[in-house]
Amino acid sequence: MMGVGETQLRLEEIEGIIEGTDVSEPVLDTVADRLAGILTPNTDIHASADYRRHLSGVLAKRALRAAWSRANHERLQAR
Repeated sequence: MMGVGETQLRLEEIEGIIEGTDVSEPVLDTVADRLAGILTPNTDIHASADYRRHLSGVLAKRALRAAWSRANHERLQAR
């Protein structure tokens, strides 16, 4: 994650949630919920901490959906 702290963050807890699973809406919802509990972003002139927490869940879900779709497409093409 970037933009929610002083430096980029590796969130191993989130990795553990998605590792070895199919990326489904319940899994994505769990990721977004956990991010809201893990992240402690700052409020500044650009965005509040609450907005950054919310946006991190939305963007993580989009990124994971896109990565899952791309990975499955490439796997099917390799067959």
